Amino acid sequence: MSQLFPMKQVLGFVFSLLLTTVALAVYFLDMSFAAGMTILLVTAFIQAGPPVSCLYACRRNKG
Repeated sequence: MSQLFPMKQVLGFVFSLLLTTVALAVYFLDMSFAAGMTILLVTAFIQAGPPVSCLYACRRNKG
């Protein structure tokens, strides 16, 4: 099963779903412009950061 669904692909997919959920929550909830933009900017920086697979590999190699 791990050949069909590599861990880094699964983690990336789950993380993408999480960020999409946050973006949809900002859209559907009645937030102020500043709060919505802050949340969207934070999620954009998280998404632009190192990929989840890199974080998983770095944590695995440390110990």
